Amino acid sequence: MTRLPGDGADVLTCNGHPAIGTIFPEIGSKGKARVIKVTFTQMIVQIFEVEGRKTAIEYRGIFRPVDFNPNEHLCDRFAKGDTVECTVLSYGDNGVFVNL
Repeated sequence: MTRLPGDGADVLTCNGHPAIGTIFPEIGSKGKARVIKVTFTQMIVQIFEVEGRKTAIEYRGIFRPVDFNPNEHLCDRFAKGDTVECTVLSYGDNGVFVNL
């Protein structure tokens, strides 16, 4: 069982042992993500690989285009289940903000 820091543990643990050598999506790192949900203006992804290494747990990422074009929709370009490459921009309450 995986326990996150703050959930009765100071570090990420897996089966009661510290998860050493795991990789986290740090700001500026590049990774791969799977599209979970896509709407007209934003896309929800699950980051499963960072800098070529699998993550210990899959992180939720959010992509919102900087330039909004009312004639171009994200759901026309992407579909659920697509794999995309992304760069981690920042962290927020709803997940990791990424750029494609």
